[in-house]
Amino acid sequence: MTISHNKQIPMMKTHLLIYLCLIPLMGYSQAFDLGDDQNLLQEPFSISGNIGFNFRTYRAWNIENRQYPYTTTITANFTIKSYAVTIPFSFVMHNLDESDRPFDKEYWDGFFTNQRNRLMRIGASPSYRSITVHLGYRYMNLSQFTFANHNFLGAGIDLKPEKGKLRLSAMGGRLTKAEPESISLNTQNVQQYTRIGWGFKLGYFHTTKDYLEFALFSAADDPKSLQYQSDSPFLVTPQENLAISLAGKKSLGENLSFQFEIAKSALTRNAKDPDDQKGFGLYNSFIFQRKSSTSFNNAAELKMEYQKREILVGLSYRRIDPGYKSLGAYFFNDDLEDITAYTRFKIFKKKVDLYVTGGIRRNNLEKEKDASFKRIIGSANLTYRLEDWTFTATVSNYSSKVDYQLNPDLDSLNAVIVSQEASIIVNKVFPGNGGSFQSINFITGLQTVNDMVDNPEQSVASDLFFINASYTIATRTSWQYSLIGDLNTNSLFGLKLNRYGAGVQIAKGFKNNKYQVGVGMNYYLQTSTEGLRNHLWSNFVRGTWQVTKQQTVNVQVNWLRNLRSNVGIQDDFSELMGSIGYNMRFGYSSSRNARVNKSNTL
Repeated sequence: MTISHNKQIPMMKTHLLIYLCLIPLMGYSQAFDLGDDQNLLQEPFSISGNIGFNFRTYRAWNIENRQYPYTTTITANFTIKSYAVTIPFSFVMHNLDESDRPFDKEYWDGFFTNQRNRLMRIGASPSYRSITVHLGYRYMNLSQFTFANHNFLGAGIDLKPEKGKLRLSAMGGRLTKAEPESISLNTQNVQQYTRIGWGFKLGYFHTTKDYLEFALFSAADDPKSLQYQSDSPFLVTPQENLAISLAGKKSLGENLSFQFEIAKSALTRNAKDPDDQKGFGLYNSFIFQRKSSTSFNNAAELKMEYQKREILVGLSYRRIDPGYKSLGAYFFNDDLEDITAYTRFKIFKKKVDLYVTGGIRRNNLEKEKDASFKRIIGSANLTYRLEDWTFTATVSNYSSKVDYQLNPDLDSLNAVIVSQEASIIVNKVFPGNGGSFQSINFITGLQTVNDMVDNPEQSVASDLFFINASYTIATRTSWQYSLIGDLNTNSLFGLKLNRYGAGVQIAKGFKNNKYQVGVGMNYYLQTSTEGLRNHLWSNFVRGTWQVTKQQTVNVQVNWLRNLRSNVGIQDDFSELMGSIGYNMRFGYSSSRNARVNKSNTL
């Protein structure tokens, strides 16, 4: 009996590979020379961390609610240590309540089952010497072009011995959860299949400056995870992906080094398409089966750097093919090629830090688009520190040559887009006695985008100028005052928008700051050449109660009012947000407890 590839169950194949990758690594970890037992001399047991709870409410008048009426968030983060074993643990649960009453019966009935209005993340990464195991909701990084810090629910392992030359990382689990279409939402959601992925990275490290790493990542959508699909334009198809990369670094002397990563990704847009037997090797195997909708694309990055003391000089080349995609990374700027030179150095006893970069960028690498550009990219960042003063200046200039080919026989249109940015940041702190201080913060900047078509002098698309300043005083009597000023002016397609704002914040601590109360008032006025006037009031009141050294309660209320008028049309709406939170820090150490008991005995 012959079974076609389309009728196989991809999830069974994926789960089998996950176990094959992870279980042997746990059993044969000794082959990686993970070190001696000297860490057993550490303390027998300790635990430290924090637990938090936050309840938030929201209400709006004269407009539809822009947030959920009630939101509940519970968090827990703690680390357990026992000799050479360390177990960091994290937990977060975020619940949304659509009802008009908080904590009603329906809320509790669906507290652990309502997948749409609940987000729960729980995970731990226990480590022993040079072994780290990841369990639950975690993220790992195999390489930038394969599996790059994508969140997953599953298991992973890192083997990074200090003495051995081999490095090994592997992961497997669920990348996304099935999301069926819901017509009950105000905005139609995008359907999504359950996606299972696995991958590993194997590296050989001669030194930290000389190494070679190979990474492989595979992912597949479960076609059966969506039981119903409509004919909406948001219809999605199950995808499959196999991405591999080779990365390394080589020192070429004491100060010169070469670093690279090259990758290839095979992406099947629709796993239900018929098989294509043109592939070979990995692309026609039990790991991945090429389909008629499978595309192959490449990505690469090369760097040459010279570093000596506080001076760094480098040259980089980066290319990502059109359509390059890995299901293990959230986003790629594809169809781009960059050649960039950069330098960074610190002088005058590290008081001056300068970073400069410049190069060329182009797109339409396969000459398949009607529009293409060539761009000169460059930027400079200067930071100067003098006692209590800090000055930062940033300048960048990006220009693009875009060729729009309407019809090669009739007409074409050339355009140049220029984006220029400049900003200055000044910070000054005046320290006083008894914890008092004064500080000044100032930032100003200009951003210009020119669409130079036909007449470069008159084709300004957007100009943005902004100034923000604040002055803060903290006294020895636990009073703190802050004055804030804001100015923004923006010209966009001939429409000029101006925004002016000012605010004041006052805070006071009582009984050695056990109780703290603060209030803030801000006002903004926005005007335009079209007659628009927008008044915005934003105010808050907050309080903090230090119940004990480990426990804190926070309360805050925000009120926002927006009054807008434009040529006889006026609307007025308000929003009220309140929150109450509780946080507790805790810690215990058996060795410290033993010292206390011994001291009491003496």
